[in-house]
Amino acid sequence: MGCGAGRHADVFPGQFFGVDRNIQYVHYAKTHCRGRFLIMDAAHLAFRDNCFDLVFSVGVFHHLADEQAHAAASEMRRVTKTRGRAPDY
Repeated sequence: MGCGAGRHADVFPGQFFGVDRNIQYVHYAKTHCRGRFLIMDAAHLAFRDNCFDLVFSVGVFHHLADEQAHAAASEMRRVTKTRGRAPDY
């Protein structure tokens, strides 16, 4: 969540999605990085419930208003599997 231009893409083995609401970042990531990158708002993730083992976020929440941050955190929990992890750095 908040993948930007895909700077952290190399640390994820296997299949993963990167999401960001900045179209330029997502376009760059799609053309320069491995993985699937989508334009999406952190407060409204278009994924089904409990679908990811890991939802990873770096430097996103300090850019959000309190209400948006709470909604994004709720979305992170919603899409993370029961035994999954959702760290925020």
